[in-house]
Amino acid sequence: MKMIQVSFYKDIFDKTPQQTPITTICDEIKAGKYAALVNRIQAEPDKKEKLKLKQELPAFTVSGIFKNGHKSDDLLSHSGCVQIDIDNIDSVEETREKLIADKHTYVCFKSPSGTGLKVIFKIPPEKENHKNYFTSIVEYFKKTYKIDIDIKTKDIGRLCFVSSDEKLFYNEIPEIFSEINTDAGKKAKDSALGNNVLTDIENVIQQIQERKIDLTDSYQDWINIGFAFADQFGEQGRVFFHQISEQNPNYNNFDCNTQFDKCLKSGKSGISIRTFFKMAKQQGVDIRSPKIKKQVQSLPEQKHTGPPVTNPEIKVSPDQDHKKNDDLVYTIYHKIEDFLIKRYDFRYNVVLNRFENKEKDLDEYSELNESRIYIELKKNSYKVSKSDLIDILKCGFVPDYNPFIEYFSKLPKWDGTDHIDKLANHIELKDRTRFNNQFKKWLVRAVKTACIDAYFNKQAIVLVHDKQNSGKSTFCRFICPPALKDYIKDNIADNKDAKIDLTRNLIINLDELANLYKKELNSLKSLFSLDRINERLPYASKNSIIPRRCSFIGSVNQTEFLTDETGSVRWLVFEIDGINWNYKKAVDIDMVWSQAVHLAKEKNFNPELTPNEIRENEYVNKNYQVVTLEGDLIRKYLAHGDEINGKFMTSTDIMELLNSRSGNAYNNKINKINIGKELKFLGYPTKQQRINDIPIKGYIVKEN
Repeated sequence: MKMIQVSFYKDIFDKTPQQTPITTICDEIKAGKYAALVNRIQAEPDKKEKLKLKQELPAFTVSGIFKNGHKSDDLLSHSGCVQIDIDNIDSVEETREKLIADKHTYVCFKSPSGTGLKVIFKIPPEKENHKNYFTSIVEYFKKTYKIDIDIKTKDIGRLCFVSSDEKLFYNEIPEIFSEINTDAGKKAKDSALGNNVLTDIENVIQQIQERKIDLTDSYQDWINIGFAFADQFGEQGRVFFHQISEQNPNYNNFDCNTQFDKCLKSGKSGISIRTFFKMAKQQGVDIRSPKIKKQVQSLPEQKHTGPPVTNPEIKVSPDQDHKKNDDLVYTIYHKIEDFLIKRYDFRYNVVLNRFENKEKDLDEYSELNESRIYIELKKNSYKVSKSDLIDILKCGFVPDYNPFIEYFSKLPKWDGTDHIDKLANHIELKDRTRFNNQFKKWLVRAVKTACIDAYFNKQAIVLVHDKQNSGKSTFCRFICPPALKDYIKDNIADNKDAKIDLTRNLIINLDELANLYKKELNSLKSLFSLDRINERLPYASKNSIIPRRCSFIGSVNQTEFLTDETGSVRWLVFEIDGINWNYKKAVDIDMVWSQAVHLAKEKNFNPELTPNEIRENEYVNKNYQVVTLEGDLIRKYLAHGDEINGKFMTSTDIMELLNSRSGNAYNNKINKINIGKELKFLGYPTKQQRINDIPIKGYIVKEN
């Protein structure tokens, strides 16, 4: 096999890939180097958990060598290969046999999920034609094998996760797939913005993908986009339709292909590509063609010597060329953009969902003051509306900024010292081993929750101490590093804003949990299981799906505060004797997080609770459960029975017994539903007997 080089990434965090022969990666997959993690992925029944595990796998860029990341602009050299993913195959082995017999197949192996195949074809190493070759391969698979390829692998920088497959196949001399189906694109028409419609579309779609804009929120819009691409490009538009559709959380590859087939068969719909451009522009996408941008950028800056411009949409006489009118429109918008860039640095904070800016000579960013910028533009004779200003900012020149990834990626490399244990040892308590272990795991989960969209930290650590002013809350706040001081919140309410807080903070500090009512505490526990929210943000026109990024930590003075009789696995409770306040001087919190980042990348470190740890935690948490009236009476008057020394009783029987034994002092206060919950919590197994041929559920108990 020819020594083809690709970029190999240790994990999804890796920004410094290693140049590696593709043969080496194939040999490792075939030898089972990654078998342990792949087996865990295939055995995991939960889809979300499966995705989290998959993201821990190494990956490589099939189509070439990249610098830093793996965007198209990062490509150094094309490998002459293209990745093909086939998901959810009914018969993997049968499909494999067909594909390894194909003269074009270079590599073929089973995907990490075990339900699909990854195939590599060789193509001419032409970056500019990469997507055209991919489009032709899509058609080839559909016609030859009636197989729909995962369209997402069209991207030249798409990562391919490693797997484990002793049957991995590679062919040293495959036939290069060099066909570009000209029929697929023969229907392409002139662009409304110029002659190179393909470049215009790719420019717009790139912005939509980078900013995760969903144009298909309504079913009718989705269909119209399909008709627009079918009308403009024919079969070649299928890839574009998938690229737009996959921004919707309900995207389905099969449904998307089916709909586009219908659009192609329907013929003339009356919907043109202009519909797509209009929809994109309404969402703030810059639809200017790169050619016009280049022409505009070469124009010298001019001062307004005549009457002030009253509207960016300059009117021209009917006999003027329409394209020239477009150039004038773009020139004015570009001049405003240029005016802003010369005076300010802008960024879009994806965590706080807001624009931020600073003057060029300042260091600190702050939330964008639209009114201030708007007035400044008016003072300089730019007569634009505030909505125009926001549209300009949304058009793509403002880069995204994620404060969590920025912080974690710029931390100094971990020096090998156990800084997490060093910090944990300042907490004085008896359960040292369990606390240090769970505190370390919690920090690693916090890193992954902040950085990986599909991951979330299920457990909250709670420190219990019966004295006020013991430093519990201060310690919890210390965990949030100074660089992220704006991303910690004390307590949250049970409302829509609370859910938004889940996406905007690294840590939520639950101070004094005992003050919460039972309903509030159980509602809070339900937030621990959210991995994303679907809410309308302030001032937004529609709902957005935003990943949860926060982790929970808390403190309480009372030893009885847990109220859910069904279980408290979400709470990691530790009763402490005190706190050594010297931790602020002795511990560098940045190095604590540096170690957590290192462990998050470490394949052999498992940040999740093991089954034994879950059972241990449930046992420990019983000590912190609020004792109800029913629970108190059950402990006083009943004990576990057996078939010889016990009696079968239903919840109603037990309620009557407790009322009788307590002299009816609690009549109408004892609830049989609560009795059932307490019996389960106290470990009374349920039994079933048939009485009058009717199955009755009850418990075997004996009276004290």
